[in-house]
Amino acid sequence: MKSEIRIKLDAFIAAYYKQQFVRGLMLALAVTLLTLVGLFLLENQLWLSVQSRTILFFGMWAMIIALWGILVLQPFLKLRGVGKVISHEEAARWIGNHFSDVSDKLLNLLQLEDMSATLVENDLLLQGIAQKITAFSNTPFVQALDWLKHKRWVSRLALLLVLLLGFSAYQSAGIINGANRVFHYQTEYVPQAPFRIELTPAELVADQGKDFTVNFKVEGSILPESIEILINKQIIRTKKIKANHFQYTFSAVQTQFDFAIRAMDFDLGNYRVIVNHPPQWQAILAWADYPDYTGKMDGECASIELLEVPEGTIITYELKGKYVLQWLVKSSGGRWTSIGGADEKGTLGKGQETTDALNTAKEQQQYKVRANSSGGFVFGMRGKKGLSVDTFLSRLEVQKDLFPDIQCETQEDSVKMGVWYFMGLAGDDYAVKSVHFYHRILRKNGRSGDTNWVKMPLFIGNESQVSFTHALDLGLMGIQPGDAIEYQLAATDNDALYGGKVMRTPVRKLERPSNDAVVAQLEKQEAGIGQGMSKSVKNLEKLQKEAKRLQESLQQSGQSWDQENKIKNWLNEEQKMLQTIKQLEKKQSEVNKQKQRLGEQSQELQKKKDALNERLKQLNNPEMQKLIDEIQRLLQQKADKEQLKESMQKLSEMSHETAKEMDKLMEQLKQLELEEAVDAVAKSMEDWAKKEEELAQKTKDEKGGQTSEELKEAQAEQNKALQDIEKKIKDVEEKNAELEKPMELKTGEEDRKEAGDEAQKASQDLQNNKKSAASEKMKKSAQKMKEAMQSMQKSFEDQQKKRAAEDYQTLRALLENLIDASNRQEANFMELRKLSSDNPRLATLNKEQMRLRESLMFIEDSVMALAKRQPMIDNFVTKEMSRVNVQMGMALDNMKVRNSRGAAVHEQFVMTGLNNLADMLMESLQNMQQQMQSDQKKDGDKSCNNPNKSGKAKSGKPKPGGKLSDAQKALGEQLQKMQQQKRGKPGESGKQGEQGSPKTPGSQGESSQDGQRSLNEDLAKMALMQEALRRQVEQLRKELGQEGKQGLSNGLQEVEKMMEQQEKDIVNGKITPQSIERQKQIMTRLLENEKADRKQDQEDKRESNNPGDYIPEVPENIKEAMRKKAEERESLRKIQPAFKPYYKQSVQKYLQIYSR
Repeated sequence: MKSEIRIKLDAFIAAYYKQQFVRGLMLALAVTLLTLVGLFLLENQLWLSVQSRTILFFGMWAMIIALWGILVLQPFLKLRGVGKVISHEEAARWIGNHFSDVSDKLLNLLQLEDMSATLVENDLLLQGIAQKITAFSNTPFVQALDWLKHKRWVSRLALLLVLLLGFSAYQSAGIINGANRVFHYQTEYVPQAPFRIELTPAELVADQGKDFTVNFKVEGSILPESIEILINKQIIRTKKIKANHFQYTFSAVQTQFDFAIRAMDFDLGNYRVIVNHPPQWQAILAWADYPDYTGKMDGECASIELLEVPEGTIITYELKGKYVLQWLVKSSGGRWTSIGGADEKGTLGKGQETTDALNTAKEQQQYKVRANSSGGFVFGMRGKKGLSVDTFLSRLEVQKDLFPDIQCETQEDSVKMGVWYFMGLAGDDYAVKSVHFYHRILRKNGRSGDTNWVKMPLFIGNESQVSFTHALDLGLMGIQPGDAIEYQLAATDNDALYGGKVMRTPVRKLERPSNDAVVAQLEKQEAGIGQGMSKSVKNLEKLQKEAKRLQESLQQSGQSWDQENKIKNWLNEEQKMLQTIKQLEKKQSEVNKQKQRLGEQSQELQKKKDALNERLKQLNNPEMQKLIDEIQRLLQQKADKEQLKESMQKLSEMSHETAKEMDKLMEQLKQLELEEAVDAVAKSMEDWAKKEEELAQKTKDEKGGQTSEELKEAQAEQNKALQDIEKKIKDVEEKNAELEKPMELKTGEEDRKEAGDEAQKASQDLQNNKKSAASEKMKKSAQKMKEAMQSMQKSFEDQQKKRAAEDYQTLRALLENLIDASNRQEANFMELRKLSSDNPRLATLNKEQMRLRESLMFIEDSVMALAKRQPMIDNFVTKEMSRVNVQMGMALDNMKVRNSRGAAVHEQFVMTGLNNLADMLMESLQNMQQQMQSDQKKDGDKSCNNPNKSGKAKSGKPKPGGKLSDAQKALGEQLQKMQQQKRGKPGESGKQGEQGSPKTPGSQGESSQDGQRSLNEDLAKMALMQEALRRQVEQLRKELGQEGKQGLSNGLQEVEKMMEQQEKDIVNGKITPQSIERQKQIMTRLLENEKADRKQDQEDKRESNNPGDYIPEVPENIKEAMRKKAEERESLRKIQPAFKPYYKQSVQKYLQIYSR
């Protein structure tokens, strides 16, 4: 518990702080009021900037808050006992200093009270304290404060407050303005100008995107000379209209903005222009839903201004905008219609079907329309101020589904007469569904025909551009010469709206030519084939010379880039020649087939032509293609030049053989053409004579005195037919003159002239109605024509017999010369193999070998000349002759360098080749002799069956059971004999070198060493013979494969492998029992193959006699050309630029013309 003294001290301390609080409060009020009035008046006078007012505002409040905190808040808190206050001891000192009688007594009393609280026995002390307290009880401690000074402070501060309040009331306007600007320190204030500006329009509202003009009207005693506008710190001077009228235009206002006005350095205020947003387009899109049959992918349209779409397309417009209250649409010439609402009504264009909007949102709207006809749509927007002038026009071009387009060309087969090819293109703007071919037969002379159209599909599908081909054989359709067919083609498109539209070609007609016209055309084709063969021979000779130059250049300079290009060009030309030969063979084959179908030539002549065609086919040597591929491979691999030269040499030799063979066949073709022309003119003469005899009989039997017009016209036609016979006779003479050795052919010119004269006289007698005399002259004319025909036929047959006899004698002489050359070569060989390289005798043998080569060149020329006239001379003769020449050249080359061993090897091959040639020529001689004997038994018959003893079938190719099987059998017998000689015969001593060695011509009496060499020679001959037979089997196998007889071809492949193994055994001298057994298997296979081939030929013959099985086909090159045209047309159609409709139609017309 506090003592009385301490309570009085607490009252003193509280009075002290009350005194501080009152004085601080009044002082704070006075200072605050003075500060605010001063600062506000200062701002009112100075018009401080925003920055200065900001500093002033925050500094003012900082000062006021600090002042009130020190003068008011601090005394108030101490009065409440918060914080550090005056202690009792300090208060006692303060009181002691004020009251002299108290002095330090009060302080001592406080000390005693503090001591009493710590002592245990303090009764005495407590009594002393009580006495002192009693002594101070009457002392007023509060009087120790200076209350007079306090009153003076309060009075002065009160007076100051009154004065400040009075002054504030007097300067209230300035104080309020200053206070307003200070408290709105962030606002820019300007000094009050001595004039006032009024803006028009009063509401600064501008339309977005438009110019906005503001007028400034000035009122006041002082008028400014100019007014400035401040926008984004950029000062712009207004335009002065009058002294008190200024104007400024804000261009293309887009967004709201603020601006300030200044004049005479007075800021006249800030203003804001508000923008009124009209409806705005943000985007407009269009989506097309095309009809399914067009094949177009649905999607967004690239151009909205112009939409080109197929008929029936559903178009969805997607409209996007801002500040839109309502979307509108109208067609060209129509009224506005609300989209998605019913605010306004209107009508659309004709043929335009619309659908309801999908939503009613204002920022985005959809509008659908079905495109049935062309037109346009105008889309509009309605905003706060009404309909916007900003509209969008979308032009709709509806593309009607056009009719399909179809063009067709016809082409007659250049070889197969009466076979027509139809090829063309059909196109549509979307797709062609089908193309059909219609035809009907029109008979000649009013005969009943097929009046109903026959429909045949050429294409069924769904493509925009279609190429089609079709082939017709008028002969197979039963259309006779003079009959015709009408045909038409139709294309149908895939129009799903109105059904497929059909476009037809005009009806056209095809007539089948007469047999005479067909024959004439075939003869022209044969002449073209002959010219092609002649040109090919010349080209092959040029290529051979070029090959020689390339080989020489390759030897001198080696392989270079330029050299490589020249070789490639040479190979390309060789490749072209192979294709040319193949085409010539194909054309000749087709011509033969056409003539065979016409039946205008004899069976014997047909066999000869088939044989010639087969020899033409054999010119297509697959080995040449292999060599071409090999040379190309060597060029790519940069192979050794010697290897390249060797391959080029082989190809050149093959080309040379082909050229010689083609030259031979060309002459044989001329002979056959001559024979055919003789037969044709003989038949024409026979027919003419027959008709003339019939006409004579009709003239004789006709009753009445007047001659009928029918007889006159018939005789006139006979006279005209004589001119055709003369033309054919002239053709025979021209063909005869084209032969290397023309025949001395008589054509019965005198008899023909007399027959023509009698026919003319008969015609005059008919005009004079002398029918009896005319009949006699007709008979005489017919007789003379028969005599002319017989004279020509006999002359031709005599010439053929004469040529055959001459050729027979020539062939015998050639055979004798060849045997002599073989003996000479054998003698050279036998001597050469015994000589060493340094023997001087080599020079003599070299000269003898060169003389032998000259003899062989003469023999070769004679053989080639004879082969041109005699088909009996086999192709293998000329090929073997070429091989002999090659080996002869190699033998001479070796002898020049005194390589006796190498020369002997090549001479042995020459000798073997000469023996083979002798065998072949002997066989040809026998065939000629048999043919001549057969011709003598004809008894006037102009045609006979070929005895075919040469081992060649009707097609001209060697048969397995003929020449091949016979030759293989003979070879097998030699093998068995060779095996027996190598073993030794029973009962002999077994000394093979003396008695058991095989004997060959010219080897009698030789020593055992010579016998062994003779044995090796026989083995070499048999190896070469086996190789030749294997090559024939290989060629036959390829021919069978080309003819589609795969079974026979596969059988011969096994035979070929066995022959190859047999050839290896013979070369190595291994004549074993296995070799004999393999020989028997080869023979069995050959005989089986012969039987199967004969059966197949009989079936082929039956099939060839049934023309109904033949179906004409369009050549693949024509099909490919039409496909390429269709692809080109389709590519041009797809890459068309975005043309206008008119230009698109022009492009379509151009494409149609281009396709034709």
